[in-house]
Amino acid sequence: MRVDASVLPLSAVEFNAALVAAPPTVRGMRSSKALIVCAVAGILLTVGVVVRLPLAGAGTVPVVVPTGPMEVGRTSYTYVRNDAITRNGIEVRTLETLFWYPVSNGAPAPGLHPLVMFSHGIDGDPKNYDALLSSLAAAGFVVAAPYFPKTRVGVYTEANFSDVEYQAEDVSFVMGWMLAGVGPMMGRVHPEHIAVIGHSAGGNTTLGVLSDS
Repeated sequence: MRVDASVLPLSAVEFNAALVAAPPTVRGMRSSKALIVCAVAGILLTVGVVVRLPLAGAGTVPVVVPTGPMEVGRTSYTYVRNDAITRNGIEVRTLETLFWYPVSNGAPAPGLHPLVMFSHGIDGDPKNYDALLSSLAAAGFVVAAPYFPKTRVGVYTEANFSDVEYQAEDVSFVMGWMLAGVGPMMGRVHPEHIAVIGHSAGGNTTLGVLSDS
């Protein structure tokens, strides 16, 4: 994977991060200016960029108020994979997806916005990352965060841990349909500016999205 060495700082967002501009294939989808970030086990990793995030149990994390110039809207939409191939055969995977998006004058901000795909960790809930994800939206990003059907909060058991290996395809599925104009962000997402981030096991999912294997 070839990665441009330039780094684009998110000065309007109160988390110490950077996105790496890169032209890779994102799960078979060509993008000339895709933005890529990986997070594993509480440490945000990129090619050439390392950002420290607080680990679970490391203390109270202060609530971050969105610092960008825009207000933030929230909504949800459910995508359904009817033909997911797993070790158990063909499965239907229901992907309830939460969205954060920039708002201007009481309506979704006009124009195409860079997309951030977020993957939660084991027994995770995207709502618990609202401070981070709303900050990204306030800075002008559209954020999509699917609930993974077997590792989401309230559903996860240890027997479901291996399902993490199928979550990269879940993310790619949601991203693909978003770019095809399906869902509430129709006409709001820039197809050549995409980031993929995740926390803990969601970092494994992120790496899977960036891999062709």
